[in-house]
Amino acid sequence: MHARCLALCLSLCLLLACRPEAAGPEPTSADPTDSGADGDPDPRDTADSAEVFLSLALAEAAPSVVRLTWTGPLAAEPAPVVSWSSGALSGQRAVEAEAGEALVVGLEAASEAWISLEGVDEGGQPVFLEEAIETGPLPSGLVPTSLRAHDETRAWGGFVLTSLVVEPTFAVLLDPHGHIVWWHANPDFSRSLRARAAADGSGVWMANLNQTPEEPYLLRKVGWDGELLEEHVVESGHHDFDLHPDGSLATLASDPRVVDGEELSGDTIVHVHTDGSQEVVFNAWDHWSFDPADLEGGTVAEGHGWPHANALSYVAEEAAWLVSLLQPRAVALVDRATGGPRWVVGGRLSTLADEDGGTDFFEAIHGSSLQGDRLLVFVNESSGEGPPEVVELTLDPAAGLATRSWSYTPATPVSSPVLGDVHRLDNGHVLATFAAAGLMEEVTPEGEVVWSVGTDLGGVFGYTQPLATVPVSP
Repeated sequence: MHARCLALCLSLCLLLACRPEAAGPEPTSADPTDSGADGDPDPRDTADSAEVFLSLALAEAAPSVVRLTWTGPLAAEPAPVVSWSSGALSGQRAVEAEAGEALVVGLEAASEAWISLEGVDEGGQPVFLEEAIETGPLPSGLVPTSLRAHDETRAWGGFVLTSLVVEPTFAVLLDPHGHIVWWHANPDFSRSLRARAAADGSGVWMANLNQTPEEPYLLRKVGWDGELLEEHVVESGHHDFDLHPDGSLATLASDPRVVDGEELSGDTIVHVHTDGSQEVVFNAWDHWSFDPADLEGGTVAEGHGWPHANALSYVAEEAAWLVSLLQPRAVALVDRATGGPRWVVGGRLSTLADEDGGTDFFEAIHGSSLQGDRLLVFVNESSGEGPPEVVELTLDPAAGLATRSWSYTPATPVSSPVLGDVHRLDNGHVLATFAAAGLMEEVTPEGEVVWSVGTDLGGVFGYTQPLATVPVSP
């Protein structure tokens, strides 16, 4: 009997001795008296003293987004920091201790992400908690994207918020490596051309194209977690919108009229105030008269013939809206205070001309952007003449001059008869989106492509919003 007990005891001791070590210390069980290699307390080994606990969960409607929640006496100062790594990217941001939660946006789909929370407890002791989580896959029906070119030493390195126009239509966020790291489907939208991130980090605004009277025009805001936050119906709204620094919106809308037997859409800008009230702040009929010649060579739907505003952006430095007008082949800067155009460049409406007095700067156009005295315009090939290109004009409104100062056409021929967008990036490069070709290119002033992303066959990009960082709150 004693021999059997002795044998069992020896077996148990051997089993315990051979038990494998744990993969790593649990984040909340470290001894706060442990020291690092230099003898100082290691902040990664002090969570137990703080009694702070961390949990991670995927956002149900956006499974590449992770929601952190924490409980315990985390001090407000210094501000806690959330850090993450996923694939080739990593990042961090400060959070509010009392919020008790934060979202992480920008993680690769279907990949392992490591996320940590670092701060101090109310007793001044360091806290470090870290966990891993597997993000969800891309949904079926979402056209994938791929990196075509990437010079990491010279590329801008930011994110791009855009839409994939084909059905089903999605708003998507692309990371610097061309991966779709966030998406939101709008099954009730036939098409969506635009997505814009709210500056306060609360989420993303989207709108449907609305080229038919039967389809209501919806301005919809969702959180980064995919939850619906706000929605407005704008009668006869269409195509494009932008956000103002005060959180209000402006959108294009129609004012249909019949002129000389021709049914014309007309165009307005509607200001959607933060309380939801709406106000027409610009009407094309008040400033320009229709000329049938404007419709020659046009390719737009019936009822949207003139002036067919198709892109809108708010230029905060100018307190004005930049509007692309397809049929007059012009871009106008509309003053927010007066509701009137400060200047127009292009075609018969132009108030600016080149040194020879010419005003035919573009054919069909879509996205445009203004930075100081430099205007970038995406020019389509809808007329059938020549490839699509990006054109830069240097403007001198006081002198009534517009000078073509730069242009870019892809080395490999592409076709983009509709849509298209262009932006000047912080590093001086240009982001050109050949939308119908499913192609984005970051181009240097010398015309070199240092970053390029494309979609699979059939993918069409909408308008774009470059983001140096993704604004997220909480």
